[in-house]
Parts: sequence; structure tokens; C-alpha cells
Amino acid sequence: MLIWLVGNDSYLIKEKILAYEEKFRTKFDPTGLNLDRFAITDQVSANLALSAALSLPFLSERRLIFVTPWFSHFTKKADLEFMMDRIKSIPPETIFVMVDQTDAVDLNHHPFNTLIKLATTPTTSTPTTTSPSTTSPSPIEAHLIPCNSFSGNALTQFVESKARALQLAWSTALTTELIARTGNDTWTIATELQRLAGFFLNTTPTVEILRTLVPARSDSAIFTFLDNLGSPNPATVMTRLAQERSAGTAEGQIWLMLVRQIRLSFQSSTIAEELGQAKSVAPTLQLTAKLHPFVAQKITISAAKRSLSDWRTLLNLVADLDSQIKLGLPLETATDRLLIALTGIGGQMDNR
Repeated sequence: MLIWLVGNDSYLIKEKILAYEEKFRTKFDPTGLNLDRFAITDQVSANLALSAALSLPFLSERRLIFVTPWFSHFTKKADLEFMMDRIKSIPPETIFVMVDQTDAVDLNHHPFNTLIKLATTPTTSTPTTTSPSTTSPSPIEAHLIPCNSFSGNALTQFVESKARALQLAWSTALTTELIARTGNDTWTIATELQRLAGFFLNTTPTVEILRTLVPARSDSAIFTFLDNLGSPNPATVMTRLAQERSAGTAEGQIWLMLVRQIRLSFQSSTIAEELGQAKSVAPTLQLTAKLHPFVAQKITISAAKRSLSDWRTLLNLVADLDSQIKLGLPLETATDRLLIALTGIGGQMDNR
């Protein structure tokens, strides 16, 4: 059996590997004598892995082998074709799991798809005068398991399934807030849920406590933070800032994320003025700043709430505060001053 784990999410890959190991030990070999892992660094290590894969299991029905990386290691077409031919010879007693943490693979046109097609195509024998034609399953069993970062409903389901497994009294509001603070980083989500499970051992989770315990680590949380800057009440913004600080968000991280959003918002506002077409701003910003489409869209919406002149003023303030930081101004004070300026501009814009 051939299994290819490929994608950009290392946590999902790790979970799949652990699940395969547990199932293998339970069903075939509790001793682990037929379980091997190979780190592929050159042709020699690749040959050792293949030699193990071609060997029969020891006192077991199956052998399980993990190789990391595999296809992403063979960049030359000739090497890839050679390895494709060799893995076809792996016996059905061996479960050969190839692991590639990458999103730079065109899965639709990869040679591995030919093995999947072979695996789903029965083998038909040619009829003779003495025996009719027979159909038997293909000797190759191949599976491609994508492990890419979640988004949308898939991300929501991931959070809720993890919360259920930890027996947390979870809600949709908690899922929304956790994703807003962590983004789609599955490692962070899993870690924070473990911490929350310990904290809420005998209590019911609430959004307010979650905000206190989970530091903001994603653009989404900063977008929410920036959306509050238009509030006519500056205390609302400063309260949210206090929540971020009490949750453990590093001061430098808050400063850098705010500065980044201001710079990108200025860039978005500049593009909007040059193009004069609102629909074209987000795609152009996405290409020029190399952003995710969702991030580009959110920045475009946020930037449109203020004028290009406002964003230029804020950029000049950032430059001035940065110079003062280098001369000894506390980073916390610089962040406070920047937020006060943002709030003031937001209030003026809302009253226009």
C-alpha cells in the first residue's frame, strides 16, 4: 500500500502519522519491530528505505515505513520517474507512507496520480479457448492524503472536534473568537485548546475569559482591533489593547502588527486613488504585497474608511515614533500614542 501525505500543515501531517502508527500497532505489530522511519537526505538513504520496503515483515502481516521527505526530494524528472518505477515494486505487505510538507506541488498533474488510477482500475485477463476472461483487483493500492491548512467550515469543524475531544462545553461564539485570535494555525489552536481545557476544568468557558487567556496571534485579531478604532469612544480601543496585553501578547508584536497594517492600508489607499476602481484594489494589493486574498480584501475594506492623506499622516507618525523608540522611548508608550492618533483620525472620519 502506498500513501502520500502532502501539504503545508505540519500539525495535520503529524496527526496522520500518529494515527497510522497507533492503528498499525493495534492491528498488526504491538512490538513496533516492523515500523521504520527514514529521513531522506540523499540517494543512499532513499535506497535504504526502498530496501526495507521490499523486505517481508518479521512475524507480522504488515510492515509500516515512513519516508520524509520523498517526492519533494527528487527534483529532477529522471530521478522522479525512476523512483516512481521502484515504488511500484513495493509488495502489498508493506505500507509505504511518503511524507512531503510543501504546498509547491501540482497534485493534479503529479505522476503519483497515475498510480491512483491504476489502483482503481481492475486487471482483466485475456480469454482463451479453455478459460473465460476474469477480472481481479489491481495489485497496486495508492492513496493521496492532502494535509493543507484549513479555512472556512473545515477550520470551524476542526476546532469543534478538538474541543469535543477535550470535553469542553464549547459554543459557536467561542470557536469564532478562538479562530479570530489564532488564525488557521492548527498547532496554536490545539495548544490553546489544551490550555483552556485545563483552565475550564470545573467552569464553563466564556468569550471574555478566552480573550484574557489567548493572546492574539493572527491578522484577524488585529483586523478586529483596527475595526474598533473608528469608535467614538477611545476608551473602547484602549480597553481592547489592555485585553491584548493581559492575554500575553508581546508589546513588540502589537507594535509591528499595527505598523504593518498601517503600511498596507496606505498602500491600498494609494492603489485605490491610482485605479479609481474599487473592485480592482484588493486583487492589485494581493499581487503587489503578496498577500492572501482574504487578507487583501480585509485590508482594502479597512483602508477605505480613511483618506490617503490620513494614512500618510499615520505613516509619518510611525516614522517619528520609531526614531523616538531608538532614542529610548518605551515601546508601550509608542503603541499608546499611535493608537490615540488612530482613534482620533477614526473619530474625525466617522463624523464627516
